[in-house]
Amino acid sequence: MDHVHATTHPNKEPSTRGLLLRRWKKADREAFACLNADREVMEHLGGVLDHAASDALADRIEAHFAAHGFGLWAVEVQEGEPFSFIGYVGLC
Repeated sequence: MDHVHATTHPNKEPSTRGLLLRRWKKADREAFACLNADREVMEHLGGVLDHAASDALADRIEAHFAAHGFGLWAVEVQEGEPFSFIGYVGLC
């Protein structure tokens, strides 16, 4: 294969009955910072991040998505109210 071409649909948010993959929201940052500050969560991801580093990472994730049309999706549980951010995932 000489090259790979990805077709993206930036307005399409993949979902299941219980989960939604979507672009990041400002409201995700607090939960994201909590995940990034947890030693067990971050054990294999380079170590814990403080709040400022977590926010900077969220900025880079969103900038990549905006520039390229793909990237790390925020994962939201679609049960209960309010729906809640539980992490992120990349698809290939």
